[in-house]
Amino acid sequence: MKKNYTYLLMSFLVVGLLSSNASAQGAYVNVGAGFGFGDGSMQGTNSMLSEVDGVTTQDTETAVFGSLGSGINFGAGFGYMFNENFGAELGVNYLIGRQFITTSEENETNTVAGSGGGGSITTTINGKDTDAMSANLLRINPSFVLVGNGDKIRPYAKFGVMLGFGKAMATSTETGSYSDGTNTGTYEDVTTLEWSGGIGFGFSGAIGASYSLSDNMSLFAEMNMNNMSLAPSSLVITGSTGTATDPSGTTTTDYLTGSTVYQLQTNYVDEITASSNTGANPNQSDTSPRDELKSKVGLGSVGISIGLKISF
Repeated sequence: MKKNYTYLLMSFLVVGLLSSNASAQGAYVNVGAGFGFGDGSMQGTNSMLSEVDGVTTQDTETAVFGSLGSGINFGAGFGYMFNENFGAELGVNYLIGRQFITTSEENETNTVAGSGGGGSITTTINGKDTDAMSANLLRINPSFVLVGNGDKIRPYAKFGVMLGFGKAMATSTETGSYSDGTNTGTYEDVTTLEWSGGIGFGFSGAIGASYSLSDNMSLFAEMNMNNMSLAPSSLVITGSTGTATDPSGTTTTDYLTGSTVYQLQTNYVDEITASSNTGANPNQSDTSPRDELKSKVGLGSVGISIGLKISF
């Protein structure tokens, strides 16, 4: 796959060299910022379950779509117009990802008769799990550029590929509370994870228009999209703590104390064999990361960008 990326980048260079003799119009740079909305390549579920005295009063599940490509991005592009209408550009931008969030909530209420005819007692148990995942990425975007004719306003289109380098993070938070009419308590467990390695890849495209401010300076606005995805090569559980409060006080627990490398780290591989470090292997090692099959996460987005272009 890395060879394919090299060939794609080389093809842009070759095209530039072959075209440099054809009425070149010169180089340019642009800087800009924008926001991307997730392309729906990832799916999750929000659920709610409520029971009163053993009777279900609510049981719903709602699909949630998005991707880790959603968020704020800013960057620059370096391009060269081989003639008035055709050029090539190398864009570099940084994505500060928006969280993709799913929730699961359960609430239970029961009323029972008190002992000795002392009236009824109502107990409540509430729990909620929230999973939030996001990504921060450096994205490299070589593209061909087609520019239409015009005086002040010139439409343009871009198409190319996008490479992504960075990491994804997730936080899983479980909270809950209980009450038995006399005593109450709460708890919160928080686990953090980080995926890294691998190179994101996808195709990209954009349409937009520039507005000339002077002979060598213009404003631009565009709508862009990409379908990038990433198969991380490793996972690390970076933290897992719990806090519980009851009438006796508050206790805090670090769940990672005493954990092995096998429990905390994962290597993602293309194939699982008998010698892979898995639970099925009788020689499984606790001092090495576990092996699991690779899977992809969606990093695609549809967004808008605005910025400034300076020609030389």
